[in-house]
Amino acid sequence: MKDVAPITLENKETGKTYILEFNRAAVKRAARLGFNVNDIQGNAFAVEDLFYYSFYMHHGNSVSKADAERILYDELGGFPDGMIDRLAELYAVCLEDLYQDEDKAKNAKWSVSL
Repeated sequence: MKDVAPITLENKETGKTYILEFNRAAVKRAARLGFNVNDIQGNAFAVEDLFYYSFYMHHGNSVSKADAERILYDELGGFPDGMIDRLAELYAVCLEDLYQDEDKAKNAKWSVSL
């Protein structure tokens, strides 16, 4: 699995900090709500959704979609350079973690016969 550093957002005036990252629960939640990572190419609304879902891992339901959009547009002024790519990488890393590397078993205590 590739390491990709999470994104940290910090409001210098309030000291409020958010960590943007994905885990299985966040990816499952996004999928249940209809998110498809393949839609982010050229679709601003899908990219907004990716940003919103990235809060879930560390902040649960404490950040609403309206809060995420306010942070994104009113406070950040839109996506900073590189943020969309990093969000996509963070999402992809979580998906990659679901599959075993053929050279290395994830859990040597179990064998699987198919």
